[in-house]
Amino acid sequence: ELVRNTYKTEITKSKNESNDDTLETVNQLIKLGLGDLGRLEHIRTTIQNGKTLFQSDKKYLEELQRRKKN
Repeated sequence: ELVRNTYKTEITKSKNESNDDTLETVNQLIKLGLGDLGRLEHIRTTIQNGKTLFQSDKKYLEELQRRKKN
């Protein structure tokens, strides 16, 4: 039981850190004026509400990050 709870805790930490990184990315993109503001705000709200992003939203963020680097 302890191992299972520890595993769940680690997954939760990992997910939260990932969400924090994604949230930071979204905020940077908004600040830079890259991408569609409405969609980025929707993505930000989804993360803040602890919901899972659609795969299409993840791909959208990846594409914007690639553009940002170029």
